[in-house]
Amino acid sequence: MKRVSLLLIFLLITPVLAEPRQIPLKEVRESDEGYYIFFSALLELYSKSLGDVLNENLNSTSYERLTSILNFLIEEQNERLRNFLPPFLEFHRGIGKIIEGQRAFFKGKMLSGVAMMKEGISESELALSNIESLEFKTEDGEKRLNVDKVKDKLERVKELVSAYEFLARKKVNAPLVLYVSDENPFIYENVTFYGIARNFSEVILHIGNESFKVKVVEGEFSLDYIFYSPGVYIAYAEAGNVKSNVIRINVTKIPTRIIAPKVVVGRIFQDVYVNGSLVDYMGNPIQGELMTPIGNVSVNGSFSIKLRYERYGNYAVNLYYPGSDVYESSKANVRLVILRLPITIRISSEREKVRAGKEFRVYGNVSVDVPIELCVDDNCSPIDVKNGSFNATLALKDVGMHKVYAYFKGNELYEPAKSNIVIVEVYSYPVREIAVAVFLLLIIFLLLKLKPRKMQGIEMSEEEIKELLKTEETPEETPTVRDSYRNIYFTLIRKFNLGRSTTPRELLNFLRDKPFWDHLAKVTMGHEKEVYAGRKLSLSEIKAFFRALANLMLTLILGEEL
Repeated sequence: MKRVSLLLIFLLITPVLAEPRQIPLKEVRESDEGYYIFFSALLELYSKSLGDVLNENLNSTSYERLTSILNFLIEEQNERLRNFLPPFLEFHRGIGKIIEGQRAFFKGKMLSGVAMMKEGISESELALSNIESLEFKTEDGEKRLNVDKVKDKLERVKELVSAYEFLARKKVNAPLVLYVSDENPFIYENVTFYGIARNFSEVILHIGNESFKVKVVEGEFSLDYIFYSPGVYIAYAEAGNVKSNVIRINVTKIPTRIIAPKVVVGRIFQDVYVNGSLVDYMGNPIQGELMTPIGNVSVNGSFSIKLRYERYGNYAVNLYYPGSDVYESSKANVRLVILRLPITIRISSEREKVRAGKEFRVYGNVSVDVPIELCVDDNCSPIDVKNGSFNATLALKDVGMHKVYAYFKGNELYEPAKSNIVIVEVYSYPVREIAVAVFLLLIIFLLLKLKPRKMQGIEMSEEEIKELLKTEETPEETPTVRDSYRNIYFTLIRKFNLGRSTTPRELLNFLRDKPFWDHLAKVTMGHEKEVYAGRKLSLSEIKAFFRALANLMLTLILGEEL
């Protein structure tokens, strides 16, 4: 579920283009539509967190979910996003103080809890005002976020805090009470000490090694204070001989974070860059020195480390910021995946359909001279490569479809590679089709030879000869050129998915690169001479027509001619 949420966040915050793709690139401008939709949805989660405060739901996870999303956004290397993010981080911190103060209130630290909630409300109001002023450029013009719902809940939280404060004050019986807005502040962060002092006009407030005189107004006093060094401080108030309760304040350095990618991919002998930034808990860039595998690197908010490796594998790059007097230390680990150099292999076959046992050649090219294996159905044999080229002669016996490809196993320098796959169909002689073709040739042969034999070795009278000559002028019922061509014509247009409107000449031009073209050309010329020109073919022309037709049919069936 978490991965899905992060994916949705990524899709929403990815910049979108305000204009359709057909518009020239120079006219396309960046749109904030995605940011507007995302931050509108994010405000609902802020509203849910405030709703949990109103319902006094101390175990709600809404705020933790909000924290996870904002941490993800802080790590995004996106300048446009960072223009919108700061007030949302401030609002998040303000709500965090409200929630923490409420928990302190119910744990018995009622006045301190109220003070923290009031400070959180002040920070939230300021942040919400900044959010309300954000402008998002969209296709419909500039838009602003609707914060009315969140504002309403924040007002109701203020009313709740007033009720808490009333209850807390009623429980105060001591003449002098001290409490603070935040018992765990960061250095340089403003905190406020509050107190109730009945029947006193002035108190002395002790904070660490410092003491301050503070006036009491209508039984209450307050003092703003900033801690400049981390540590544990003791604070209490005195008035006359009366001493207040003691408060322990734990002051820490400002948290930092190294923002860097989890994984960086590169290749051997090539520069690999690890880019990132050093920020505080609010996402503000800070300066410092970063300890890296190549030594210390100065950071001015962002950094870039250049690395190079001669061996492939996984490498760990540890980044460490030692901190300073103000900032806490932080670290990050980046995994480098260093790959070998790529190569490309391409192969082709001179035939896609071949008779079983008949030789054919395979040609190939490889971008680098490396030992290649030529594989047929995953059975591989080494092949010589010269100047990036190779070829091989194959003869396949098994009928069916076969996969032919080239493969390189890889070495220390180059990664494994596989070529494209060429499919070769291997066939055997189809007995039925051969029998039909042979039978057809036999019939044609007999028909063509029959007429001359009638004249050999027969004694005839003059009248019989004249009668025979008359019958010779009348053709017998033999296969005609027209019908034979029509049969092969329709066979070809079906085989090659051509329309019936294709003319014989167009068919001939379309099939110019086919192995049977010469035979088709002879058949077409014979057909045109007899059908279109209206000229009777001679006996030798008829023989040539049917011989070409037979070779054409066999080439279609077997892939080779007689």
